[in-house]
Amino acid sequence: MKHGKTHYGYKNHISIDRKHKVIRKYAIRSVEIHDSQVFKELLDENNNNGSVWADSAYRSAE
Repeated sequence: MKHGKTHYGYKNHISIDRKHKVIRKYAIRSVEIHDSQVFKELLDENNNNGSVWADSAYRSAE
C-alpha cells in the first residue's frame, strides 16, 4: 500500500561497477519491501572507491 493504493509486483535493485560498466550485484524484491532494506546487501566492500550513488529512498542517518 502506497499513497492509499495497493501495488503488486517486484522491484529490481542493482550495484554497478562504474569503471567497467557492469552489474556486480542485483536483488529482486517484492514491492512491499522498502528500498532501504536491500541497500547493505548490494554494497560490495571490494568494489568501493568511497562514493555511493543512490536514490533518496535509500537515505538514512546511518
